[in-house]
Amino acid sequence: MHVTWKQVTTRHKACRSNIRLRFSILTALALAISGKAEALEEIVLENGALAPPWDGALGAYDEALGYEVCLDDGGAGCPTVDWKWTNSGNRGRVLQAEWENNGLTAGVYFKARAPQDLSAFAAGTIQFEARSLSGPIRLGIKIDCVWPCTSGDTRTNTTLSDDWRLVTVSVGDLVAQGLDLTSVDTGLVFWPTNHQGAIIEIDSVKWSTDTPAPPTGSGSTGSTDELTGPESPRQYNGFDLVWSDEFSGTALDSRYWNFNIGTGSNGWGNNEWQYYREQNVSLSEGFLTITAKEESFGGQNYTSSRIKTEGLVDFTYGRVDIRAVLPRGQGIWPALWSLGTNFSRVGWPYSGEIDIMEMIGGGGREDTVHGTVHWNIGGLDAPFAHTYIGGAYYGEDFSAGFNVFSIIRTADQIEWRVNDVPYYHFDIDDSASLAPFRKPFFLIFNVAVGGNWPGYPDASTTFPQKMIVDYVRIFEPSGSTPPADNDGDGLSDAEELSLGTDPNARDTDMDGLDDGQENAIGTDPLNYDSDGDGINDGDEVSAGTDPLINDASSTSSLGKLEVPASGATMSGIGLISGWHCNAEEISIIIDDEPPQPAGYGTDRNDTLEPCDDADNGFGMLFNFGLLESGAHTVRVLADGVEFDRARFDSLRLSTGSFSTDIEGSVEVSDFPKPGHTTTLRWDESSQGFSITSETGPNTAGSRFRPGN
Repeated sequence: MHVTWKQVTTRHKACRSNIRLRFSILTALALAISGKAEALEEIVLENGALAPPWDGALGAYDEALGYEVCLDDGGAGCPTVDWKWTNSGNRGRVLQAEWENNGLTAGVYFKARAPQDLSAFAAGTIQFEARSLSGPIRLGIKIDCVWPCTSGDTRTNTTLSDDWRLVTVSVGDLVAQGLDLTSVDTGLVFWPTNHQGAIIEIDSVKWSTDTPAPPTGSGSTGSTDELTGPESPRQYNGFDLVWSDEFSGTALDSRYWNFNIGTGSNGWGNNEWQYYREQNVSLSEGFLTITAKEESFGGQNYTSSRIKTEGLVDFTYGRVDIRAVLPRGQGIWPALWSLGTNFSRVGWPYSGEIDIMEMIGGGGREDTVHGTVHWNIGGLDAPFAHTYIGGAYYGEDFSAGFNVFSIIRTADQIEWRVNDVPYYHFDIDDSASLAPFRKPFFLIFNVAVGGNWPGYPDASTTFPQKMIVDYVRIFEPSGSTPPADNDGDGLSDAEELSLGTDPNARDTDMDGLDDGQENAIGTDPLNYDSDGDGINDGDEVSAGTDPLINDASSTSSLGKLEVPASGATMSGIGLISGWHCNAEEISIIIDDEPPQPAGYGTDRNDTLEPCDDADNGFGMLFNFGLLESGAHTVRVLADGVEFDRARFDSLRLSTGSFSTDIEGSVEVSDFPKPGHTTTLRWDESSQGFSITSETGPNTAGSRFRPGN
């Protein structure tokens, strides 16, 4: 096993948002079967409140900040625009936004908790009601998908006045301008088109359609909560977990994964029809999604993605578990597989190949997966003589839910399993032909479109199609290499990566219990107070109370520090913020310094449920540049009693005083990864640099075998 261990902050799987689009998989399937369409709505804003999942953030981007954003602060951080919830006569509570007369653009938006698939609304509209309190004006709007995807700017046709007007925008028009409905992450972005100041009130924002589109493949709702299936344990007798990726971030981790780009040689050796791009990979709610799309790019009519751990993570003997949902349809070819780490030197099939799982869609073949090995007869010194052998597992429809695909490797055998049920094994002898299977391999995940083996899409194939991966875990035989435990907390570094805890800190959430101890007793090692009763887990264990049972008799302890989050890196000037239900005063302590008062009582509509009112936000502007680079602790007190804390890292960019009247940008090569060029712009307000653009190479991939 080869991997470089570094601290990585991930989100605990138990914290995934429970988001469901009203148009569920079952509803979509029923429509597809019956042929009957019923009107469908997706509410974004109604009755003076943002509806889940569009309550992820209420924010704005501001040209005055170089198009940086301010979030959930009423516009306090945006010079051009601010907003508030207000009572608008008989209509009741609405959102009011006010723009400065400075000639600059600022767009107010409603951000989703996670990107949503709104493909069902392809033939529908976006509607909202609005009025202008500053004279006749038209609004500009757009919808964002996962960056850099966007619908582009659209000028609405309705002129607003002091009377409420209904504004309608065609979703089809936005799609024609570039909107990808499979990954929508703002319910609406809006701004006045005159750039000369305006006061706008807005209400009743919704997406609607009378003709919902049918489902388009695996994970066709905005959430994977509807998808179920077997899981696998984090521990096995005789094995140690040495590496995993739970895909709990917001982007693919470049320390462990890279991409193949383009069409390869002869369609990756298989006459495949897709162009592989980075943009077809996304992460949300703790899942990796690879999406195959029908779209023209790079001379091909289809796009998809292929990711690999080549040069970053490899494995030899042990076990690999991958939990995934597969796509479906004629010509669709998902694969979870591996090549020998010497592939770049010796080529295929000399490197050897192990296909952990392959499936070819169409014709009812979605109930069969294949496990295969490929090699060169005679080994490295023999002429090209490719051969292969494998087995098949026949089960249910593998696009209907999660399954766990596994291999177990020893020096003498490879065994394939589905949901821990063995279905094929391959014996390894001492011949030169099979020598590759006693050496390290790296992982590859991809979805191909067309090819010699699966055939090609036809009229029955629908797009987009998605392969959704929950996790990949690599285990090695116990005792072969003692698992590293840098912080000595009883959890290996690999186990900490899987859980999202810090492999360099014994007590990630600083509650007085080591991470290993919390894992053993069932408390959350990422939550200072697992049961939310205002008493940290360590104090409860010391006092003999149950840290998993809320001991609070009222809501007096309800509150949360949101920024900085545990494990975050802070620099320059930033906001320390969160909420608390019913404190009189909020104070903040950095390390062992005296407490400092925070502003308290800002409008936080997302706290209505736990607190029964909304004026619960707190915040304090702090110059993190005053701190030495390294680890620090922030504690938050309500009326003198601590209710939350976080451990964060500070990066000191300068030791001087606050810098003013400085402008400029700089290009940095090979950042954030080799071959990329990033432009950094100095931001005076934060006393730090912000990324304004990033470009990378568009390189063709290496030659691969016939068969994938």
